[in-house]
Amino acid sequence: MKIGILGLAVAVMAPTAMFSQSSGANSLPPGFVDGSKNPDQIPDSAARRLVLLSLALPASADQQAVSRQVARLKFIGLSGPDVPAAQAVIAQFGVQYSAWMAANGSGGSRSASQAPAAGPVEAVVEGAWAALSGRLTPGGAAALSRYLARAKSRMIVKP
Repeated sequence: MKIGILGLAVAVMAPTAMFSQSSGANSLPPGFVDGSKNPDQIPDSAARRLVLLSLALPASADQQAVSRQVARLKFIGLSGPDVPAAQAVIAQFGVQYSAWMAANGSGGSRSASQAPAAGPVEAVVEGAWAALSGRLTPGGAAALSRYLARAKSRMIVKP
């Protein structure tokens, strides 16, 4: 399934920001799913990809970027050993996702919201999500699952 994601990755990246639809933005083009109205219709694979991308750091991340990542992980509800476990999995995801993007001709010229979602990238996303869920404590995995559900309410996708 090919999924186009409208540029709302920022909504996932800034969890404390409140995003509301203005009265003029209530009508979406045909075929789009508004997560604020129908979060259950946002595909898990699209939501997982955006959450992982919002948490991934660039290869040249400085200490300030790492601190922001830790703050986002704590906002999700992770603590103790879950934070470094999540950081390790997310770092590996970032490397694999970047390699996939480079191999598919984007060369980093596309934004996360424009990245194609079909084919092998789904394996990268789902593999990272499974690894992340498997490395977290039961409480951390539950917090991550709740965060994913909340994040869907801030997304708009076109299946």
